[in-house]
Amino acid sequence: MINEQNSKLKKIKSCATKFGTPLYIVDEDELTKNARNLVNLFKKRLHNVEIFYPYKTNNLPLVCERFKEMNLGAEVSSILDLKLAIRLGVEKIIFNSPAKKSDEICEIIENDNVTFVADNIQQLRLVNENSKNHDIGVRIKLSNTDKKWERFGIEPKQFLENYKKCTKNRIVGMHFHCFTKNKNPETYSRLLTHIRNLILKLDEKTRKNIKFVDIGGGFDSGGYFTLNPIEFASRLTGNKLLPIRSIQYSMFKKTDMKSLAKNISESFEEKILNIKGLENTSLYLEPGRLLVNNFIHVLSSVLYVDKKFVTIDAGTNIFPRILYEHHPIINLSSLSENVIKTNIFGSLCSSTDIIGNFVFTNSLNISDILMVMNIGAYSISQAQQFIEPLPKVISLKNGNAKTVRVEEDFEYRYKRDVGD
Repeated sequence: MINEQNSKLKKIKSCATKFGTPLYIVDEDELTKNARNLVNLFKKRLHNVEIFYPYKTNNLPLVCERFKEMNLGAEVSSILDLKLAIRLGVEKIIFNSPAKKSDEICEIIENDNVTFVADNIQQLRLVNENSKNHDIGVRIKLSNTDKKWERFGIEPKQFLENYKKCTKNRIVGMHFHCFTKNKNPETYSRLLTHIRNLILKLDEKTRKNIKFVDIGGGFDSGGYFTLNPIEFASRLTGNKLLPIRSIQYSMFKKTDMKSLAKNISESFEEKILNIKGLENTSLYLEPGRLLVNNFIHVLSSVLYVDKKFVTIDAGTNIFPRILYEHHPIINLSSLSENVIKTNIFGSLCSSTDIIGNFVFTNSLNISDILMVMNIGAYSISQAQQFIEPLPKVISLKNGNAKTVRVEEDFEYRYKRDVGD
């Protein structure tokens, strides 16, 4: 696995020499190749399918622009990300958010290329009171899903009791999103059955207005795994005997996108497209992690080596979720598929600044360059300035590296906080 990527890894390592560490590195070639593959797999099976990239997953303008160039839409949840999508010239935008004020809803819905998705009855009412002749979507709360997602969406019964009150605008889409890191594409078949049953209960006029069904995202990317409670406790206590599961299998196994596209497309045809009047309804998808996670990495230098641990110059502030996840860590200065188990600490003054518990390498030495892999989802967008500044971002495309976001410095932070 590692040796097969030798030439690419050498080029990535040269970025550390040229730009310093820590830094994020975006593998543009693989990022766009993966996205094209996903689009093609669905387009081969369904005529009407639209993919919307969720900006909250990673709102780096470079990443968002690359997906825009491939005619992907944008799924946004804030005015800030909406403005970014508009600035980039994205043609189709879905706006999803559980909490928006009336003036914000007015600003959102006045953009002709934006479809606002009402998350609750209050939002549906606000849209009706503040606009007219707009196409809107509705997020439906479905049963038998993860309890963490119960706050989102409108109960089917509640929707059926209220949808006719939306007299000034057109309800043209149904949306649901019920989980994250989902590894079972068959789950969507069950949920589409619920949406089918709901659509069949609508009056004929409203039913014929349905232009899309948005199944959200939540598709797992592979390339890492989430710690279970035992593993998480082990990490915090410095126990290197875990992970229990096979390192190679769990860390490098990727999602089978071909099976994903097949199962979802077949379910959509069976559950939605065979409803009379909905033969041309579009399938909307919002894959985030699947599009970006495995193509953005962090490079970091080893600062200190001890018998029990090593310290590197990247902290968990630049990829907060890594405390709860295992990601492959490769020593680019000593490429090997052998594993050294040791606690890897970051540069922060925090007892929970733990990056990982093993490295693919034969040895670990001061100044070695480590690559923490597959951190593209919810790293840059959730990174926070804590003790250390946020690092620069480097893009690698066709063998050429360039800076696409500069490192934070003192002057930037000082002007931001106190003004000129």
